[in-house]
Amino acid sequence: MGKRVQHWNAYEGSCVKLIICIDIGTTNSGASYAFLEPGKPPKVFDTGAFPKSTRGSYKAPSVVAYDTNGKCVAVGSEVDEDMHNAEAEQALFVAKWWKLALTTSNIPTCVDLSTHIELPAGVSAEDCLIRYLAWMWQCVKTDIRSRYTQGDDLLRLTEASMELILTHPNTWDGRAQKAMRSAAVQAGVVSAHSAEQAVRFLTEAEASLTYAVLHSTMQSWVQPGKSLVIADLGGGTCDFSTYDIVQTQPLLQIRESAIARCVVGGATTVQKRAQQLLRQRLQHTLWESEIDWLAGKLWEIIAKLYPRSDGGVFLKVGSKTQTDESRNIICGKLYFTSAEITALFEPSLCSITDALRAALAASGSSDQKVVLVGGFAENEFLRHRIKEEMGSDVSLVKADNLLAKAVANGGCSWGIQSVVSMRMSAVSYGESVRPADEECSRDFAISAPAGQPLTGNFDLLVYRLGHKAPPFIDDTSFEKLCTLKVDLTKIMSGIETRVDAAGKRYKSANVQIKLRLTDTELKARWIWKQGSIPFEGAVQSIYADTLPLFVRKAATPYSGAQDPTAAIITSDTTISGISATHTPAQRLPSAVTLAAQAVQMRHPPGNDQ
Repeated sequence: MGKRVQHWNAYEGSCVKLIICIDIGTTNSGASYAFLEPGKPPKVFDTGAFPKSTRGSYKAPSVVAYDTNGKCVAVGSEVDEDMHNAEAEQALFVAKWWKLALTTSNIPTCVDLSTHIELPAGVSAEDCLIRYLAWMWQCVKTDIRSRYTQGDDLLRLTEASMELILTHPNTWDGRAQKAMRSAAVQAGVVSAHSAEQAVRFLTEAEASLTYAVLHSTMQSWVQPGKSLVIADLGGGTCDFSTYDIVQTQPLLQIRESAIARCVVGGATTVQKRAQQLLRQRLQHTLWESEIDWLAGKLWEIIAKLYPRSDGGVFLKVGSKTQTDESRNIICGKLYFTSAEITALFEPSLCSITDALRAALAASGSSDQKVVLVGGFAENEFLRHRIKEEMGSDVSLVKADNLLAKAVANGGCSWGIQSVVSMRMSAVSYGESVRPADEECSRDFAISAPAGQPLTGNFDLLVYRLGHKAPPFIDDTSFEKLCTLKVDLTKIMSGIETRVDAAGKRYKSANVQIKLRLTDTELKARWIWKQGSIPFEGAVQSIYADTLPLFVRKAATPYSGAQDPTAAIITSDTTISGISATHTPAQRLPSAVTLAAQAVQMRHPPGNDQ
């Protein structure tokens, strides 16, 4: 049964509503939920109804087990020690770290993700996510039924109004969000027709912030005028967000003060290097077939016990009679020196401290405080090395309550009441296109022969390689982020029919496109005015399939490995033919509307643009 956290006044709504936050982590996941009942203070519960898990555990491993035929046989906490032993004997395969397949190419990483993610043949990361979401949803419902005697009735009552919050790392964009929303539908958590409104996205760092400020460890730091950096060090990604405390009364109000950062340098990257080190030491030995299993045991020692007093690590691999001094195997134990273990952490440590320095510098505060959250932050050696590297001028604190998934709890709390009032945009949406050209200042128009649908498709392009937009849009460094589809069918009857020089009847509408930065999603709407009366509607954002690592099956060769030298970017994005401008460094409200500067377009294809 879940654990309760309460921080709010009575809910003022008129209907019961269910808020669920599912945090799919690279190594561990969690879920929290709250029923908003009229006249009652909301209560957040962390889901603890995980099969085969120990009592009081509020997180489950992010793994999915498949048999040799590719059939799913267990998910999450159902994957027990016996199954891991069966994996060592090649009787089944445990898929793990598949969340990282959603990482977009602009995020820096210190590993090759195409080889880092472990999947069985014929299985995709998408399949793992769908199965895991379905399993987690069942666990949430089980927890609700165990806590509420009328649990089934509550679930039916809130089915239509349920809000699902999915968390993701900083800087993940619409491509990953589209994939996650689709997975939630396929998993049966939400319906296809309600998914657009029912599913919301939140960065893990902001969820962690929400969790941290509601707990005792943080109270002395949450003071008006103070600044802090949230460093969410997870299994796969490490996220860094900078915030200013604006006020604490009558309501807590926090604003983001620098562009968020994300690097793939979490605990699994250290674990992968440990696996590679073990492979080097045990290749061509009688333990070669057990390397993957032994690597897991080595990581458990490193994660929980290192550093030891002597600085080294012993891993039992055989009996006391087995010694091979050339490989540092003594009496059946493989010895790793302190230098070898320390080297495993260095790439991750460098990426973390570099990002921390950048975040602290961007905050502009002389009072430098860092809150460490996430599973990787539990590693004592890592915290010690971060403290060494950052120096005494930087205050570090680790958020409390290890057993709960801070992100899931914070995400659900955010769904009740957000504490962040302003966010920073990581990119500029809309660089001016030929602003001096008079032709480009006309209204944006969509035209079509009378009787045909009045629609238009426009590509949203992104340029990621610099702080200034290039002079020409044909630069090969542009990529298509998505297509904006405008459909004016619902206002067709109000649009005047015209006749062209050839006597053909057509309709044409001058519209504006406005971009809206919501929680973490980019939304677009069209605006058309009939006289002084405005009409508007949603613009569909169609994302191209640009996450091949997520949808490909493991048996399919993949050549699109991530560039390990990729840099954190703050870039301008250009909308083909439509533009709206702001500077990435300026503070933006949590929901910013950018009115698009108009240009003339013709439709259907074949007309002049």
